[in-house]
Amino acid sequence: MAHRTLSLLSLWLLTVLVGFYVVVRLASGVTELRSWSAGLVLEETQPVVRFVEEGSAAQQAGLEPGDEIFQPDGRPLKAFSDYACLRRMAEQTKVLPLLVKKRDGQFYRVEVRLLPPTGSWFSLEFFFAIETALIVLLCAGVGLAVCWLRWLRWEDATARFGGLFFISLSTLFGSAQSALLPPWVSIPAGLLQTIGSSAAGYLCLCFFLEFPTPTRLSQPARWLKQGYGWVTLFLGLLSVTNFTVRLASFEATHWLHTVPLVNELLSARIITLWIGLASPFGLYLDRRRTQTPEQARRLKVFTVGSAVGVIPVLLLILATYTFKLNAEDYPWLYVLPIALFPLFPLSFAYVVVRHRVLGVQQILRSGVRYLFVSRGVIVLECLVFYFLARYLVFPLVLWGHRLVGQQPTFFSLSLWMVATGGTFLGLALSINPHLQKTIDRRFFREAYQVQQVLSDLAASVRQATNIEEMLRRVAATVDAALHVKTIGFLLHPSLLGSPAETITNGTPPMLRGFACRFGLNTSGIVESELSFPLTSPLIARLRREPEPFDLEPESTDGIPYGKHPTLRRLDSHLLIPLVSGDNLLGVFSLGPKLSGEPYTSEDKALLMAVAESVALRLDNAQLVRRLTAEATLRRELEIAREMQQRLLPSAPPRLPGLDVVGVSFPANDVGGDYYDFLRLDMYRLAVAIGDVAGHGISSGLLMALAKGGLHNQVRSDTDPSAVMAAMNQLIAVSGSRRDLMTLTYCVIDTATQTIAMANAGHPPAYHYHADTGLVEALEHGAYPLGVRRHSHYPTRCVTYRPGDTVVFYTDGLIEARNAAGEVFGFERLETLLAQYGNCSAAELQTTLLNALRTFLGELTAEDDVTLVIIHFT
Repeated sequence: MAHRTLSLLSLWLLTVLVGFYVVVRLASGVTELRSWSAGLVLEETQPVVRFVEEGSAAQQAGLEPGDEIFQPDGRPLKAFSDYACLRRMAEQTKVLPLLVKKRDGQFYRVEVRLLPPTGSWFSLEFFFAIETALIVLLCAGVGLAVCWLRWLRWEDATARFGGLFFISLSTLFGSAQSALLPPWVSIPAGLLQTIGSSAAGYLCLCFFLEFPTPTRLSQPARWLKQGYGWVTLFLGLLSVTNFTVRLASFEATHWLHTVPLVNELLSARIITLWIGLASPFGLYLDRRRTQTPEQARRLKVFTVGSAVGVIPVLLLILATYTFKLNAEDYPWLYVLPIALFPLFPLSFAYVVVRHRVLGVQQILRSGVRYLFVSRGVIVLECLVFYFLARYLVFPLVLWGHRLVGQQPTFFSLSLWMVATGGTFLGLALSINPHLQKTIDRRFFREAYQVQQVLSDLAASVRQATNIEEMLRRVAATVDAALHVKTIGFLLHPSLLGSPAETITNGTPPMLRGFACRFGLNTSGIVESELSFPLTSPLIARLRREPEPFDLEPESTDGIPYGKHPTLRRLDSHLLIPLVSGDNLLGVFSLGPKLSGEPYTSEDKALLMAVAESVALRLDNAQLVRRLTAEATLRRELEIAREMQQRLLPSAPPRLPGLDVVGVSFPANDVGGDYYDFLRLDMYRLAVAIGDVAGHGISSGLLMALAKGGLHNQVRSDTDPSAVMAAMNQLIAVSGSRRDLMTLTYCVIDTATQTIAMANAGHPPAYHYHADTGLVEALEHGAYPLGVRRHSHYPTRCVTYRPGDTVVFYTDGLIEARNAAGEVFGFERLETLLAQYGNCSAAELQTTLLNALRTFLGELTAEDDVTLVIIHFT
């Protein structure tokens, strides 16, 4: 609300400033036509005559270029405003008295007797004045019209740039600074003209990068645009500075123009303006912008109108800047460019209204009528309150004073006026909201609350028994909020109970659905048996960019969707994709709003929220239909899990001096963790623990393959390095590039109390030393199995003593995450081992698992958790 208020205030301020400038500019033109002429022009930096017209009053008085002029009493002219004051007084007396210093140093008193205006209706001077005035009115009118129609739609930057550009164009023709106008009028108008003329080139560039169709800029082009903007800003500030010091004094102006490069930079304003006005023609040469016949037609109309109207003006600017031509000496040069320039704003207005580029036609369709009705109520209330106050309240007040024998005073009447006005204001504030709602409802413009619409939608679709009924309820809820003429749904065939379609006999798979029509005499009518090809470029676009897609104008990005009979039957104006994850479940089609207004960004945000809710429910419905198939799959997964559990050791081995336990908890039905015990002889035990990347059936199959390969290798060679090399070859050859496995393999020799181990990317085992109570991480290893076919896995030997404990684990333990987002971590595990490492293997296992359950709370581990604990007795 605050943003809209600020935008409205800025729009009113812009309108007031433009109106002020146009009035002053027209007044300046009329004044110059009707005023008596002196034929005298001064230098910009000093009170010296620069130019004297042939046969003018100044020439008759003996003034020549180079003469320095003073006020009649001998005081110097400190600023141009001093001369303007003398000129305004001379307009009344028809005599301009001056003290003149000639080039030879002699002073003379001169009276310049002004000559009456001599311009006829058919003179070039009159033609220029009328033509420039019409151009100013036309450009300012087009610019303000665009601003008022689209300014409050903050996302429409194209319209704002267009409106400001045409307003700035009005400052390029003629001058709003006349010496005959009061300074409080001419100075603000001159400042506005300086700002507008400085910004015209940049506004032109920004606008025509987006109009009539957007241009895709490369990175260097973006840098050039930004650089042009900074140059325009700098030159604009320099122009404003020059304007300000010119008002201050001739001395300050002279000082500014003696600064190096200032004169050159002020002259460069013409070059930057020329570049900005000429840039659209370079953009029009980029035919990649016209991907459809409709866009080509728009571009052709506007290009021809712009070329005929602007190119002569650009050539005139270039000629006057290069050859120093002026209107006094070469008036015929200015006739054709000024006469043709109106074609430029007129072609713009034609493209906007005829081809609906900015959505103006839809706004005008019912906007004017709505404006008259809604504001007319306020006017009618004011009239009613006036007549009540004038012919009822005021006579009653006078009658009351006469009744008590007193004369009404100004104070008493003022109190009665305030009381009456307050009463009427309170009455209007209580009545107007209800009247406004009634008017809004009549023009289908009532406001909606997004949360309320979504709440109503949830309550409505909850009662639906099937997909079609649910979508009808969705259509009714959306219509209640937006008042749409037609709402349709095109869904994937699997959602409507049809099997998945494929291309057969040249017929592509189709989206299928129905439509609901709303409005007078058509509410609720359903049109079924609609279809739309899934292979359409439009569907590909919606799948690639899941966002609201405007179908106005009739062609966009080369997609000929307007020709498809289904979209014509739906009268589609806006398409909303129904997306769940990466899947396009269907399309939500909306026809025109009954109010005739285009869909706003707020409308599209609401429709996207509705589409997300609908897509979620469609996805759930699709999920329900899969339950039978998934139940069968679930049974198969249970069988696979049982088979996998059989691959793990059913009981720990029994060897003298070893207390061994192992446990594995898969995160899914079929896990990827693996551990195994292989008794080599009465003194040696081989232990393996691994983790296959991923979860599910594929990881379970790779685990079974690893178990078989390990057993085969151990029968021939128990050396850890040899076993790991063979396992690496097996995984690399049998699996895909994504099939990886970490593995730790060790051989425990109770006769020598040593452990020989090799590691392939698995988390390091922990060794608890009973004599010192320290916990050591046995860090050593190489790449996981399957990464490199010829990897080497060195063997590390570790000695142990009775009472020590070695713990092997998978990363599912240390990476377990609780509700607060914390991980179980290595430090927590090391702390637990330091406290309970002297316990038996079973007790330590119970302690660790209990600590994990406490840490997770109500959550479960996201990955498989496996523990192998060996306590040496």
